Amino acid sequence: MWVFINDASNHELRASVTLLLITAQSPSFRMSAVSTNQRRRSRRNRQPSTPPNQRPHIAFEPKLKYSNSSRTTSGLFVVSSRKRAPPTEEEIEAKRQRRLQIKVKNVSLIKLRHQIINIWLHGIHLPDFQFGPKETAKIVLFLQATNEKYQKKAAAKSFVYRVIKRHKQAEDQPHLDPFRDRRGENRTSPKRKNAEIVTLCDELLSEPKATAPKVVRALLRNGHRVSKQTVHRVARDLNFRWTKPWYTDVLTPAQKFKRKLFCRNLLRLPEDEMLNHIGGWLFTDEKWFDIVGPGSSRYIKAMSQMERKVQNQV
Repeated sequence: MWVFINDASNHELRASVTLLLITAQSPSFRMSAVSTNQRRRSRRNRQPSTPPNQRPHIAFEPKLKYSNSSRTTSGLFVVSSRKRAPPTEEEIEAKRQRRLQIKVKNVSLIKLRHQIINIWLHGIHLPDFQFGPKETAKIVLFLQATNEKYQKKAAAKSFVYRVIKRHKQAEDQPHLDPFRDRRGENRTSPKRKNAEIVTLCDELLSEPKATAPKVVRALLRNGHRVSKQTVHRVARDLNFRWTKPWYTDVLTPAQKFKRKLFCRNLLRLPEDEMLNHIGGWLFTDEKWFDIVGPGSSRYIKAMSQMERKVQNQV
């Protein structure tokens, strides 16, 4: 592209034409022009959008690995990759009934053990069976006649002798006592009642600059995972309290002598003159000060608040 300028003296026009030529020949200018043309063509060739009511319906087809998926009663599709189909309501009810049968069986077995021990200790007095205590052979016959599971003599004899042996060992092994209270046997005891944790907390809280987070970390190093709230409860059970120190103004011998001399001179005055002299004074307690923040507090073990304050006196 060539541009001829007749008036050579017009330097401003010549410079503007030169700048225009350089800009047109630059690669960025050519690329922007091409991208602009492409956008214009795409706008011309753009198809009109399809109305929502004319769009095709998309049918969801689950993959093969989701073949066991199912729909709930509300129509929600539950995607599942499990190998077996989800249990039906009948299967869930059958499982619940099996668990109930096992529980009923365990309770009936405990009840039968109690009955055998009572008969062995006190005997039985029924129209069909009457015998005194310690009659093991007659207890076996009674069990055969009243329980279908132990109709065979060997099974009934084995059960009776095992129950009696367990009862005799109950003094040395209380957990084998059939008359023990089973409530809460499998319940875990709280950590604040654990003797080892309580002993460690007592030792750790007695150390200087002890805090609850430090005690938690020390217990974790000893194999006990205890929360900070549990440490607070154990500390309260052990009569530990977070106490601020009391700072005491201790007088020097010179200050004591000066105060004694002042009091002696004051007592030498007549009563009326002394009362007029001290009438304008403002009396205060200069002994105790509490000007420290919570950072100086520490755990003090004592039964009362006054005792804790005296122990933390500076």
